[in-house]
Amino acid sequence: MTPIYTALAVLVAFIWGVNFTFIAWGLESFPPLMLTTLRFFFTAVPLVFF
Repeated sequence: MTPIYTALAVLVAFIWGVNFTFIAWGLESFPPLMLTTLRFFFTAVPLVFF
């Protein structure tokens, strides 16, 4: 693999790993179903403009 692909793979793994930390923090404040609903809502809102 070229260095750019290696860097991108490491970046994806890092973002994915940090995502689990934010999910754990979110579950301290919200019930699981509400957190899932909020995640889908905030993902879908920008798609409306495209």
